[in-house]
Amino acid sequence: TMSNMVTKIPDACFSLCKKLKFQIPDFIQNLGYCSFSSCESLEEIVIPNGVSLNNGSIFSDCINVKTITLPSTLTYISPSVFSNIPANVVYCYAVAPPALAKYSYGGGMNFNSVDKTAKLYVPMGSSDAYRKSDWGKYFSNIIEIDNK
Repeated sequence: TMSNMVTKIPDACFSLCKKLKFQIPDFIQNLGYCSFSSCESLEEIVIPNGVSLNNGSIFSDCINVKTITLPSTLTYISPSVFSNIPANVVYCYAVAPPALAKYSYGGGMNFNSVDKTAKLYVPMGSSDAYRKSDWGKYFSNIIEIDNK
């Protein structure tokens, strides 16, 4: 458990944890550099509204993650946050595609390990914007959903 007075998960806090079962609480606002990198037991990543992904490699090398859920408030994803993750389902509730950082300083780019059959679910009316953005380089299977 975590106190609701904590607003940031520190750099490398859970990095290399082998048996971590964790859901990011709604009161967290920031995730530190490599805070969850190489957590082999994580199978799903859910980012709450208001959480920024402004530090690199937060979830890099979480090799068992199959599903990622991103909030409507997300506007930017730093380098390598989701590198080397073989997710096959990504939900992104942001109407405008969040900017994907261009350079990773030696690390893998975001979504570099998604399968070509991976599904990206986006809000109704936004699939064209995702296809034309950098997201379209990684996802060819972009599906609109009603996010009521």
